[in-house]
Amino acid sequence: MFAALLPERFGEASTIVKLDANAPSAAALSVASEEAEEALPEGWKYLRAVDLYIVDERGQGHLSDLEAQGAVAGVEDGSDIQLEALPNDPMVDVQGWITGDHVDIGALEAWDLTTGNGAVVVAIIDTGISADHPDLVPNLWTNPNEVAGNGKDDDHDGYTDDIHGYDFWGDDNDVTDDNNHGSHLAGIIGAAGNDAFGVTGINWNVRLMPLKFTDEHGAGTSALAIEAINYAIEHGARVINASWTLKIDGGSSSGRWEQGDLLRQAIDKAGEAGILFVTASGNQFKTYQGLNIDTDPVYPASFANDNMIAVAALDSDGTLADYSNYGPATVDIAAPGSGIYSTGAHGNYAVMSGTSIATAFVTGAAALVLSVDPNLTWDQVKAILEDATEGEITLNGKIITQGSLNLYNALALASGGNVPPPSPSFDSSSGTSSDPSDDAPTAFSPSPSRAFAFPAGGCSLLQ
Repeated sequence: MFAALLPERFGEASTIVKLDANAPSAAALSVASEEAEEALPEGWKYLRAVDLYIVDERGQGHLSDLEAQGAVAGVEDGSDIQLEALPNDPMVDVQGWITGDHVDIGALEAWDLTTGNGAVVVAIIDTGISADHPDLVPNLWTNPNEVAGNGKDDDHDGYTDDIHGYDFWGDDNDVTDDNNHGSHLAGIIGAAGNDAFGVTGINWNVRLMPLKFTDEHGAGTSALAIEAINYAIEHGARVINASWTLKIDGGSSSGRWEQGDLLRQAIDKAGEAGILFVTASGNQFKTYQGLNIDTDPVYPASFANDNMIAVAALDSDGTLADYSNYGPATVDIAAPGSGIYSTGAHGNYAVMSGTSIATAFVTGAAALVLSVDPNLTWDQVKAILEDATEGEITLNGKIITQGSLNLYNALALASGGNVPPPSPSFDSSSGTSSDPSDDAPTAFSPSPSRAFAFPAGGCSLLQ
């Protein structure tokens, strides 16, 4: 329903522009960009952290003039983006990744070492978050430099009243999820734990920054994704979750820039700011035959950014999911992705499958590693997650590590130790570990009245 408004809001009809810093006219525009947004030509928006411009249809004339003067290094049309997930309607084991009924990622043992740190900020570039969900509210990021409800841009970041992130699709501060996808990922990464309610995330304590850039159907653009990355950089995120794929038709309107390359550059800028970018390898739900994205590229997973981790999905038995894309030279790690129960929109809960879901597990793991040592750099976190994987025969020759995510191993490495011994078993009836030395509080409540129950009326799943 927003389609008619998008050109005025730097959306679907937008162009992404990189200026040549050595050209006099480009330098003059850069000075205006630094001084005030109002000094820019109509229809132009400057994204300072990634050093790119978004130009809507009103600014195309000025863009043509700059191109004629040789002041433009690259022009790229905003590309379509689609989320990577599909719902799994039947109810499956509730949070089987904790109980061991699904893939065992060593969560219970990891939580003996840490349950997260509220100083670690994770940006979720997606459909928004259910900002009033009881499982998400405690960990929702708050902009410390913005005053709520005063109608002002207090921190001068270009966004008014962006208390809990921003909705780049709607160009407002309402980050409410109208799809389910973003809320589901948020719950995996950081639903509040040990609170006798609902579910728990990998991090019981973390800060979730919702950056909404899609419509209610999960469709967005690369221009809005870049703007969201810019926001994450400027507001201190340490990890970005990007559970979506970019449609690239090839070429560009200028003939000088490969389509998608400006998104790749924005991801590089995130790396320069110390951010790890975690993304999905993509799904093949129509054929259930995953593609090798080394030869059939899927972006951004097929980009060669060093600060990126591309994630494949595992079935509940720990094998590579048949729908999951893979890539022996491009996909780094695999994580649970099938039949995962987590938070949903409007205070509900949902079961979903896909590489989107697996990506959230790796994002959550990266944040948990940073909670052990916030001074770790993105390359150290990436190396820890990869070195901590557990070998899986169906991943041989399919992904770089040939292994699956293991939280316990990762935290042991982050703490300066060695990969620890096998996990203790889990008693799902009591909600406790069978290891008598495990006296840490568990993350899920077995209470039948509140925990793991769909609210009355069910929940709306991703279509």
